[in-house]
This record gives sequence, structure tokens and C-alpha cells, in this order.
Amino acid sequence: MSAVLTPSKIPKRKESIGEERFVLNNVSWETYEQILKNYENSSAPRFTYDRGVLEIMSPLPSHETDIDAFRQIVYEILDQRNINGKCLGSTTFRRKEWKRGAEPDACFYIQSVDSIKGKNLNKIDITEYPPALVIEVDYTSPSIDKFPIYATLGVTEIWCCKNVEVKFFRLNKKKYVEISESVVLQKITASDVTRFINENRTMERPEWLRSVRAWAASDLK
Repeated sequence: MSAVLTPSKIPKRKESIGEERFVLNNVSWETYEQILKNYENSSAPRFTYDRGVLEIMSPLPSHETDIDAFRQIVYEILDQRNINGKCLGSTTFRRKEWKRGAEPDACFYIQSVDSIKGKNLNKIDITEYPPALVIEVDYTSPSIDKFPIYATLGVTEIWCCKNVEVKFFRLNKKKYVEISESVVLQKITASDVTRFINENRTMERPEWLRSVRAWAASDLK
């Protein structure tokens, strides 16, 4: 029997200007996988699973606007540095053996992009080919801490936006430690990215893009 989420079955947990979050307990791995299958052609909601606890996050427009800005910033940096990279968006990373799964707001293959060239992206073993960079935008505090999940997967770096501030975290001995400058994209600071994310919320799009491109072209080479 297929597991289907309906509004009557999902208890409301948190709501903010950028997202809605719900949490379900005692969810089996089989139910989690069936839910993912039911929603595989949908960009929302997004699911995080940790040993029986399932969190459902429905992004609101302001959340998606921030994610779009992050993607654009990374693309401009890669373009100006002539670096090949691939964004796999909110791809689901999961392993049955760990009973854990997560969907980042965005993820990038950069240094390891050649390792996935020509591969079926739907069947990549993420423990062998983890993304270098994961981006998370959180307006509320998630019920499930994704950092241990990403650490288990071997994700090198996380950019995390909490309302008006962006922080960078680097994987170090299976735990993430805060850093001020990116390791994956050298010379990129959390303060610079914070500035551009906040400016994107108030500036006209063409003006903001010109500002990001000028910064990427002049300050990063």
C-alpha cells in the first residue's frame, strides 16, 4: 500500500516567512522510500529522515529566492575562474544502512565534477562521489540536524543561511567547524556572501547581477 501524505495526516509544527516544517515520528524506512517515490517528480515538499523521524519542509517564495541567489553567486564565481562545476539542486541523498536521508537546498560538484562525468546521475553512489558544497537556507530551526548526515556522506563544505547571516562550515574529523573563508572556493568569505544574499532581497535583479559579476570579475582572480 502506497504511503501518501495528506494535510490531515501531517501535524503542523513551525511556520515562518520562508518555510513551513512538519515532523512525524516512528516512520519506517520503507514508508520514507515510498513517500520519496510518490513525490519524485515534485520539487516540494523536501524530506529529511533520521532513524525513524521524518521532517517535511515546504519552502515558501522567499526561501526559493534566497536559494536562487546562492546558485547565481556560485555560478558567477565558477564562470569567472573558468572552473567546471555541476549543480544537482536538491538531490536526495540517502543510505538504507544508515537509516538516514536528506535533501539539501542546493549542492555542487566542483573539484570532483570529472568523477561523475558520463555517469547516470540517478544512480551515483554518494558515499563514493559526495558533492563538495551543500547550501542550506533555514528560517526556522530544523527538527533534524542535517550536519551529521552530511558528515557521514563526506560533504566537504556547507554554506548555511540563518535569516540574515551566512556561515561556512568545513568537514574536519567527521564534524563541521565554522570557517570564515571557503576551502572549496578559495577567497570567498562568508561575509561577502552574506552581503550579496541580503542585497538580493532589496535590489532590482539586473542591478544585483551586475554587482555580483563585477565582484567576481575583479576581486576573485
